[in-house]
Amino acid sequence: MLVECKYIDLKKAFDLVAHEILLSKMKLYNVTGISLKKIKSYPSNRTQVVKDMEITSTPKVIMSGVPRGSILGPTLSL
Repeated sequence: MLVECKYIDLKKAFDLVAHEILLSKMKLYNVTGISLKKIKSYPSNRTQVVKDMEITSTPKVIMSGVPRGSILGPTLSL
């Protein structure tokens, strides 16, 4: 008996979510009004910095992805 297995690497799944595609899909699922506004604000206007010892980089705007370790992260990454 031969069993075929397929593996999917989900390491970058949270980082690769395009914000515009996420919002268009939410509209397709009839998410509107306040719910859509809240979901829209969740991944947007986020920045990240790198700190090494006492040197901190300039903040960079995150253009894609959803926060890891958050309650909505896994749902939005689907």
